[in-house]
Amino acid sequence: MAEPVEANHISRNQQAFAAWAGCYDAQPSPLLMLEERYLKKVLPGIAGRDVLDAGCGSGRWLGHLASHHPTSLKGIDASEEMLRVAAEKGTAAQLFTGSCAETPFPNEDFDLILSSFVLSYVEDLSRMAAEMSRIARDGCELFISDMHPKTERLLGWKRSFTDDHSEIVLDTQQHDLGEIIHVFSETGWTLRAVFEPEFGDPEREVFAMTDRLKRFHEAAGSPAIYILHLQKARPDTESAERFD
Repeated sequence: MAEPVEANHISRNQQAFAAWAGCYDAQPSPLLMLEERYLKKVLPGIAGRDVLDAGCGSGRWLGHLASHHPTSLKGIDASEEMLRVAAEKGTAAQLFTGSCAETPFPNEDFDLILSSFVLSYVEDLSRMAAEMSRIARDGCELFISDMHPKTERLLGWKRSFTDDHSEIVLDTQQHDLGEIIHVFSETGWTLRAVFEPEFGDPEREVFAMTDRLKRFHEAAGSPAIYILHLQKARPDTESAERFD
């Protein structure tokens, strides 16, 4: 009997992430650089909060989060290989293997959640949004970032990496920002701000270093990533801010 399409999709990505884990941190990425530049500016105070990195991967954000003295810090990811890399970095985070749509955490466990470059691999947004709401306390802030779907479609971007032998392309889902915001709002999240930055001079250097400067120029004038700032329970203001 043939496997369901979703099972094949998950299996291929699990294999890809297992292969990617060993070189993920070593391969320069203009998308991740851009996200880091912007997200560090907009993250709220971390000290004294119970923090989750949902889809923590190799622990790229765990060191930054740990350095700001949270009360507790946890990371969860579906890839055991990525988590092994994260564990080797020696942060104080507790690491868990699992899906962001079905976590082992109790109700109302966190007051700050980060999910960086994860939604592209999530087929059922409703399940993840509901799970994030379940484990979040009232007032919990959620930051979601990923490749911008508009530019991804316009320029035919794909999520891939190169190992010792070839380019490996991952299976991804394209979720429009409106769809994401709507789905999360249905499970108790309120949009606080939208950031849609373009590549800048720091990222240009990465493109040049990897002999892909043409791609930098192709993306000029288009948002490269998005960052959504959401909050559980309705805040005092109804309006969301939008930035580029």
